[in-house]
Amino acid sequence: MGTRPTLPPESEVALEKARAAIFEAAPKNFNLLFHPILSGLNLFASVGMVLPSLSTLDVPVQRMRATLKQQLRDYSGSLFDAEAKERRKQATHTEELRLWLDDLAVDIEAEVTKIVAKEQLNVHCQIAERAQAVKDGLRDRIKYWVDLKAKEIQPVIPRALPLEARADWAARIVTAPSAIKPEQPTLATTSTNIGERLDEIVLEERNLSHEQLADRIGISRASYFQVKAGRAGPKSTRKVELYLSGLQTKNLDSKKD
Repeated sequence: MGTRPTLPPESEVALEKARAAIFEAAPKNFNLLFHPILSGLNLFASVGMVLPSLSTLDVPVQRMRATLKQQLRDYSGSLFDAEAKERRKQATHTEELRLWLDDLAVDIEAEVTKIVAKEQLNVHCQIAERAQAVKDGLRDRIKYWVDLKAKEIQPVIPRALPLEARADWAARIVTAPSAIKPEQPTLATTSTNIGERLDEIVLEERNLSHEQLADRIGISRASYFQVKAGRAGPKSTRKVELYLSGLQTKNLDSKKD
């Protein structure tokens, strides 16, 4: 789970129920991803029955490129929303929520990889298009939930106040220290920056080894050293980036205190 903290028990229960409902309705709601006909053919083949190839039946196949991409967005988005809904309740500010949702998007993308890679979907569009549809959909869902959180914590000017008092009240909100947006930390985007930053952390904490830092980040030690060398996959790299970003946020907060 990377940077995401443990959910309260009641939120865990709600998340499990939401995901179970998505899976139960998946064959109906996402028929191109979980095609019952294909599942049936695979079942017959598994018991040794020889079936004619669909290509020999001379039945035209409608290419469903847009529909497939939309179903991929909707399916991955549904799984994402199930947890994002609970994370929104848990987060205290938008940047904290964004950090958690970035991490969640990495995990959801990995979860649907097998579905995205199904060869029978190639008739509709190529795997690169399908993977991009998932990425684009998750990016939109992150924006949706962060925007929702921003509206939730935005102060509301009381309507009962006179017009002049409301203007003064609004001005004090805008100029209040709590309303000033802190400088946002930037993620380390190159392997060189990441490797150097990891070295700095180990040097700053004298009793900390690279192996212990890997455990702290939540990735395997082999993946950690691959990230450090610039040879890791996107998921491991992203988890390290998110950890470094969270560390920078904590440093900024401690300086303000």
